[in-house]
Amino acid sequence: MHSDYYVKLRMKLNFEKLLEESKQIDYKALAIKASAAQDTWFEYAPTWKYGKCDEKRNKKFGYFEHLYHGFSKMLDAHIVPNFIKQDANTHVPMHRDSGTICSINILLDEDSGPITFEDIGDIYYRIAFVNVGGKRHMVKPFPKERILLKYSVKDKSYEDCLRKIPNTFKY
Repeated sequence: MHSDYYVKLRMKLNFEKLLEESKQIDYKALAIKASAAQDTWFEYAPTWKYGKCDEKRNKKFGYFEHLYHGFSKMLDAHIVPNFIKQDANTHVPMHRDSGTICSINILLDEDSGPITFEDIGDIYYRIAFVNVGGKRHMVKPFPKERILLKYSVKDKSYEDCLRKIPNTFKY
């Protein structure tokens, strides 16, 4: 069942404002120091860049933070927001997220590549709640840069969070 992997969400968001805020973030190439990442793509991935979103660094930003507080309250969960850029024509190999159980993913451009799950294939979305910690997935090369705002859930299961998302948001 596809809802074990993801649920597309219907929300009215100001994508232009989020894109504007994404341009003010300081991005750094993904570099995972954990021993499990040694000698893998994830040890150093210069084509996959993280931009940390926190109140210390980004006090002037309001919209991503407004969404952060709303999602945290809705899911009653510890959430960490990050902007992520994937360079054009690059990939992210098959994996399960480490340290993130599930996430609300918001693609800032309408024309973005899909997420590809190992078992069910390509899924195109603009906003989705995704089981990134439980299901293996990847991102294939796409001719345009992919900018993602990811609200990573750190302390609640995919199933618990899914039950808390109002049905009016799901499609």
